[in-house]
Amino acid sequence: MKVLFSEEAIDDLVDLDGFLSVSESPERADVIISGIQEACRKLGKFPDQGHVPPELDGYKTTYREMRFKVWRIIYRVDARRLYIFAIVDSRRDMQSFLERRLLR
Repeated sequence: MKVLFSEEAIDDLVDLDGFLSVSESPERADVIISGIQEACRKLGKFPDQGHVPPELDGYKTTYREMRFKVWRIIYRVDARRLYIFAIVDSRRDMQSFLERRLLR
């Protein structure tokens, strides 16, 4: 299955890379970003491994999530494509973030 990233998800990765490069090290940022990208590739092979984010449980939604360490990868499967919509630190206020980003 083809994996596609929304512009916002790409921005999430760029922001995360910049943050980790400064707060930890460029090498650590590379490891984390590579791990997230590998997790996204695996989603393309096994899209059903994720689950509905608990914050979206009361909504009629087809969004799913998978975790990589503390980051949540929010995606949706449509026909033969998997769309990544967000990559976000799970320590954030996820209810507000998901409502704002996905349910506008």
